[in-house]
This record gives sequence, C-alpha cells and structure tokens, in this order.
Amino acid sequence: MMPCPARTLKTTFRSLPPPQPPRLGMPCPCCPRRDVLNFLRSGDLPPRDRVRAVYKEAQYYAIGPLLEQLEDVQPLKGEKVRQAFLGLMPYYKDHLERIVEIAQLRAVQRKARFAKLKVCVFKEEMPITPYECPLFNSLRFERSESDSPFFEHHCEVDVSFGPWEAVADVYDLLHCLVTDLSAQGLTVDHQCIGVCDKHLVNHYYCKRPIYEFKITWW
Repeated sequence: MMPCPARTLKTTFRSLPPPQPPRLGMPCPCCPRRDVLNFLRSGDLPPRDRVRAVYKEAQYYAIGPLLEQLEDVQPLKGEKVRQAFLGLMPYYKDHLERIVEIAQLRAVQRKARFAKLKVCVFKEEMPITPYECPLFNSLRFERSESDSPFFEHHCEVDVSFGPWEAVADVYDLLHCLVTDLSAQGLTVDHQCIGVCDKHLVNHYYCKRPIYEFKITWW
C-alpha cells in the first residue's frame, strides 16, 4: 500500500467542515425543567405525578409564583395537612431515623436480609376502656409520689409514638410511618402483635398497642 503524501492529507483535512458547538435542545417531555419552562411560557402546571419533582426544581431556581401554585395542588396540598398532624409530635423525624438506624444495625449484626423491631403507637396517654376511665382518672388524682413510676412508664419497645390530641388516630400515624420509610426506598411491613401488659396500679394495665415493623433491605 502506497503511503499518502503529506500534502494530500493537509488538503483533505482543510476541506472538512469545522466542528460545531453542541446544540442545547429542549429537555425531554418528562424532565422537570420542561415543566418549569412550560409554566414560564404559558402558565401551565405539570401533571400530578410530576408535581413533587417540579416543586424541587422550582425551589432550586427560586420561582416563587410556581411554588405558590404547586402548593395548592395535590399531593403537596395534602402534604401540608399531613405535616400539620405530624407537627403535634416534634420528635417524629428523630424517631423515624431511629427506626432506620436500629433496623440497619440489626440486619448488619445478624447478616440478615431484613430486621424486625417493636414500635408502640398510642394516641391516648392511658388507653383504657370508657368504663374504666372515670375510675382511673380519680385514682390518678389520688395517687402518691410512690405511684408515679407505675403511671409514667416506658413500654418495652424500640421506639414509641404518642400521645397526641387530634382526630387522626393510630392507623393514620402508621400510614405516615410506612409512607416516609417507603420514600427512603425501604420495603416496610407491619402488624399488631399485642398490647403492653405492664401492670400499673391495682388491676390496671398499660394496654398500649405494640406493632412489629419488618424492614427489608434487599
């Protein structure tokens, strides 16, 4: 094969068109930036399944009008109501993180795919029956200092949530726990395994419901 003369190579490369700078096209239809641009151009809001992602994008670019309108659209509108309920428990996030930490530690220690832990969720400080309530309340007013440990005890669980004063009940809080844990990419199962049977005073027992949470890691 005959070598190509240097002059021919120079002529060939000179005839090639110069490289063009990359063109910045429109984002893909499912990209949050596309929805932001649509709002800025025509005021259109994104579909509900993309509201959360677009909201984060609008926060990054500090687009106030878009943030205000998205906050009045589901699911962000419902999230505001949910946070109002969770605001009754300022320790909620800390206890949620504790659930993850305990589950991870136990799974690592046991070299297991999943971990289980006990969680107590109670709405009322002393969840007794309506028939016992008047008698129990009068007994609490008559109690002595030596009885305090029996009334103010800690159930033998890993994490506790409660009490709170709201219409939302125990099942609503359980839904919040599963939702927030699942949002972290965790597989969560839970079931009620009974109640706390700690004796308080006389014939009264705690009766707070205890749930077993199963966190699967892979």
